[in-house]
Amino acid sequence: MAPNGEGRGDLVRLLAYSGMRWEEQAALPAALVAPSKRTIWVRDTATESGGRRNHRHSEGKTLAALRHLILVDQALPVVRRMNAIRKRGAELEPEREARRQARAARTGRPPKRVPAVQRWTLLMCGEGGGFQSYGHWRKHLYVAQAKCGVEYDAHDLRHVCASVLYAAGEGPSVITSQMGHEDERTTRRIYRHLFAVDHTEVARRVSAKIAAITEAERAAAEDAAAAEDGGAGGTVAVEPDDDWL
Repeated sequence: MAPNGEGRGDLVRLLAYSGMRWEEQAALPAALVAPSKRTIWVRDTATESGGRRNHRHSEGKTLAALRHLILVDQALPVVRRMNAIRKRGAELEPEREARRQARAARTGRPPKRVPAVQRWTLLMCGEGGGFQSYGHWRKHLYVAQAKCGVEYDAHDLRHVCASVLYAAGEGPSVITSQMGHEDERTTRRIYRHLFAVDHTEVARRVSAKIAAITEAERAAAEDAAAAEDGGAGGTVAVEPDDDWL
């Protein structure tokens, strides 16, 4: 993300810690990150298709995608490092712009650049201060995947966040909000493997109760039978139920 490529690991960390979609993180203004309030305001998206980028302001993928995200402890140093890289890029921008203009004067071709007022405003900037290209980042991600053996992409990292929230004891409502889903049904459908209920303990308690009731009924029946036998002066033979046996 910086001119020397530093910060790519933090892109992975922020996706995993926040649950943002790539197009949300790619369009996230640094001004919408509030470490002191432990929130990220997700508002914009930047999608890529056919070499074109569609930047949507204040729309989000859906209405539910407009949301405040929980900023966990582990994400705080990540956003601080990313913001430091962004600020350093802004400080170096005049010098870099002078070099671009000098190059343009020599070649006679003006550089295609992001407008100056829009450079280095995003938390996740590309090397020129504009948008970070997913294709460019993915090339480096493939290298990292080959070295570490973990084949997570941006979408898989989003699932990591949901899994961590569930492991922390959060219910469907919190996970739905963090993921930006329309409703809890969507969350349960996508993460049904997380919400699968373990019935082992319930089955144990119910089984014990049934056994206690059955034993009490058997004892009552035996007492009643003994009382009848005592009054009749004999015992009653019970034929086995061949169908059951």
